Amino acid sequence: MLGAQVFLWAYILIFFPASVVAQGLGVNWGVIASHPLDPKIVVNMLKDNGIKKVKLFHAQHDILTALSGTDIEVMVGIPNHSLESLSEKYSVAQAWVKANITAYMGKKGVNFKYVAVGNEPFLAAYNGTYNNLTLPAMKNILKALNEAGVGKDIKVSTPLNGDVYITPTYKPSDGIFRHDLADIMNGICEFLHKNNAAFIVNIYPFLNLYQNPGFPEPYAFFDNDDSNSMDDHGVKYRSVLDANIDTLVAALKVANFSDIPIIVGEVGWPTDGNIYATTKNAKKFYNGLLKRMAKNEGTPLRPKRYPDVYMFSLLDEDLKSIDPGMFERHWGIFSFDGQPKFPMDLSGKGQNKSLVVEPFFEPAPTMLGAQVFLWAYILIFFPASVVAQGLGVNWGVIASHPLDPKIVVNMLKDNGIKKVKLFHAQHDILTALSGTDIEVMVGIPNHSLESLSEKYSVAQAWVKANITAYMGKKGVNFKYVAVGNEPFLAAYNGTYNNLTLPAMKNILKALNEAGVGKDIKVSTPLNGDVYITPTYKPSDGIFRHDLADIMNGICEFLHKNNAAFIVNIYPFLNLYQNPGFPEPYAFFDNDDSNSMDDHGVKYRSVLDANIDTLVAALKVANFSDIPIIVGEVGWPTDGNIYATTKNAKKFYNGLLKRMAKNEGTPLRPKQYPDVYMFSLLDEDLKSIDPGMFERHWGIFSFDGQPKFPMDLSGKGQNKSLVGGKNVKYMEKQWCVYNKDASNQKDLPVKVAWACNNTDCTTLVPGASCSGMGIDMNASVAFNMYYQMANQTKGACDFEGLAKIVKRDPSNGTCRFPIMIKTIQTTSNSSASAPKSSRSSTYSSSTSHSPFETHSPSPSSSPFHSPLLIFQIFVGIFTIWFV
Repeated sequence: MLGAQVFLWAYILIFFPASVVAQGLGVNWGVIASHPLDPKIVVNMLKDNGIKKVKLFHAQHDILTALSGTDIEVMVGIPNHSLESLSEKYSVAQAWVKANITAYMGKKGVNFKYVAVGNEPFLAAYNGTYNNLTLPAMKNILKALNEAGVGKDIKVSTPLNGDVYITPTYKPSDGIFRHDLADIMNGICEFLHKNNAAFIVNIYPFLNLYQNPGFPEPYAFFDNDDSNSMDDHGVKYRSVLDANIDTLVAALKVANFSDIPIIVGEVGWPTDGNIYATTKNAKKFYNGLLKRMAKNEGTPLRPKRYPDVYMFSLLDEDLKSIDPGMFERHWGIFSFDGQPKFPMDLSGKGQNKSLVVEPFFEPAPTMLGAQVFLWAYILIFFPASVVAQGLGVNWGVIASHPLDPKIVVNMLKDNGIKKVKLFHAQHDILTALSGTDIEVMVGIPNHSLESLSEKYSVAQAWVKANITAYMGKKGVNFKYVAVGNEPFLAAYNGTYNNLTLPAMKNILKALNEAGVGKDIKVSTPLNGDVYITPTYKPSDGIFRHDLADIMNGICEFLHKNNAAFIVNIYPFLNLYQNPGFPEPYAFFDNDDSNSMDDHGVKYRSVLDANIDTLVAALKVANFSDIPIIVGEVGWPTDGNIYATTKNAKKFYNGLLKRMAKNEGTPLRPKQYPDVYMFSLLDEDLKSIDPGMFERHWGIFSFDGQPKFPMDLSGKGQNKSLVGGKNVKYMEKQWCVYNKDASNQKDLPVKVAWACNNTDCTTLVPGASCSGMGIDMNASVAFNMYYQMANQTKGACDFEGLAKIVKRDPSNGTCRFPIMIKTIQTTSNSSASAPKSSRSSTYSSSTSHSPFETHSPSPSSSPFHSPLLIFQIFVGIFTIWFV
């Protein structure tokens, strides 16, 4: 094959020299991927294809190093989570510029052209969080660039979503900035005008088509005729992209900033994950866009020149958030391994030519084998009579109607559960745990790591407010403080890499100062991806090379202070994410046909294999004696074909029997690790990354009722857990679909609206309420909205399509819940609750842009779900209905 590749590459170089691309064309390069390409390969791809502009979502050392010495123009981004510190402290901006700009400049440095401060910071989903932070951050970055002597060459702007401007008449020429953002946009525009910088806007014609039933498909492309055009006082707009750009042009004119140039920061078309997301449509869109750009004609309101355009995106990213749809991981013009997906003439001449691939690059082997062990999942504990020794549970509270903590604590006691893990310090929960012998591990969210690492006084305050305040004779039995949660996930792009250990040290110092450091250990829960095995054999486990120094520091801290290594493992995700993964290997009743042979040792469960991969990694790092705790492991019961009560029962029964044997793993045979089940209760406001099952991890339902028989002793008896007592429910009434309503044509729209504002995860294919027909689908959606809205009368209307009934409409596996009466919870924690009670292996984003690495906030309504919720269902529903 080598000789053939040499010939092929020589042929390409001779007959297809480096591409000429349309003027102003660039590309977004995102890296939210489990196996990102070597940056040197990617830079060569850019050069070979003649792409001279690239936009990065954050400053990453290996990428900037690879770009050094090239003439590629670079726009480098700063994530939204940095805006607060950048806006408040000029020293932070100075440090950022020094570390990420001037450090890479010089004769053979990076050709920086823009710093993009934040990304779509004014999205409504952020509830104004960044409204007053963005412009001050921009000013501080520019000041720091000027101080470094590069402010004239490197511009500062902020990429904004197209929803910052509107047109009340739908005509582009009537465009204005949104009234609620008028003052903010005036300040942004004044800054851009003064500093000769461009207005950067992200526009997605695909989303117009995807989100709006009835949207004229040709209008999303560029080969539209007058039948689907927009008439604006005699001007015909034949593409929504041009119309969108001119709406911004008009808004800038109204604001008296007509001369500000425009850059389209993101525009593209995905190739999979939706009926419209196909390579055929992507080819059609890009070929139309490139021909449009090649004409070198502007839009009707700016006729001289088309804006610079950055395609979104260069490569597929398999760890991106799936908000707002499954297509989110398929925006690349190249697949994850750098192979072109379809013919594409970047010059805009419309030739049927292929993009250039990097020579001699061998596509990565299938990721299935690696993920089997890199993502394995664990449950563990020492045998006991009622509850296996070492068994604990995670207690999350991301719910619209959380149970009274006193009821939950009684559930723990009634079931003999002696260990509980909390994701943050919450006053009413800690009060309820006071005076019990339940061992408590209390967490600190990732967003607190920066302040805890920088200021010892913050750590002192946290310990005082959340530990010592609850100690005493009848206090809380604290055993661990979990600093951060999976802070080294690749999706965080190194944000917390250098913050976690200093934060841990400060917390321990504050505990010692308070006189409780010997009794309360400090650790950090990590995801199983911090270690790997190059051979797929557990005995060859090592820590990831890029984290080697960090993990050495963490392990040294744990060893010195006799604390455990906490790891989160999820066998369910192995099965869910990997088609072809041997199902028995995710459980514990596997035979040799699906086992892993490691030098004669047979691993019959991916959990044991994963644990021993960590044991081997610790041995290589010379920390063999550090104990291990499995911080999270479990199995969801709904929201996916594999997420069923039957499978959850099978998994937990196997796990508990495994723990009750009081035998360790092959590499640590004496004792199984302590194990915290994930989780205690269902949480109906959790993020649905990485799947619809995210709200169904509980061994109890939201109201504290057990879902399936479960013998916590591990003896395999068919016994039930003890449920919550004295739970107060709302009235026994439900909201269902009204077949007699006259406006039946509105039903799909109303169901879609309901599902976008409540929890419809039981409706997806394979879930408990799927496949039961239109009536049941509509009733499920309407009832969930009604219940989560506290059975407010107006919440069961939907313009006559819904009605209240007194008879339970539950049918087979599809349960129609009645909501519980809840209490208002408060917290005296100095760190607010985490956005999601379980860190997934994915980054999360509230927009179609990928680079926000924190979890998405719920909307201002506590009942609102992310937009992803049930566009899958709505599509199926609409097909059935029509």
